[in-house]
Amino acid sequence: MKLNPNKILLIDDDAISSSINKFTVSSTGLFNDVIIKSTGKDALDFLKEEISKREDLPSILLVDIYMPDYDGFELIDLIDELFEDNNIELQPHLIILSDSKFIKDIEQFDKTPTIEHFLKKPLTKEVFENTLKELKII
Repeated sequence: MKLNPNKILLIDDDAISSSINKFTVSSTGLFNDVIIKSTGKDALDFLKEEISKREDLPSILLVDIYMPDYDGFELIDLIDELFEDNNIELQPHLIILSDSKFIKDIEQFDKTPTIEHFLKKPLTKEVFENTLKELKII
């Protein structure tokens, strides 16, 4: 099992944001497979299914903070546990994508070492590409 550099998972309960973000990510021409999940549970189920089928996993996860079942930070902890429980050493790039302006969210981001970046909505092609360059993804 490996990470697919052309596969990205967007996790956001806001359908409009998801559509805009999918368009923005697709417009880079870097990803052939842009998957959207609207809840943390759906995202976890998707990842579990991919692991059970031994499919290549998304190389990047864009995660919203405020969702109905798990917040983004809880979800990332659960994803970390899922990978650890399945002995998956390669970790996808975890990026928060949120419109949050709360200090507590920035502080939580700083305390969560597996999250590599915090992007503000709305996502733009320029900001996304610059982030990928900064993280040495492209």
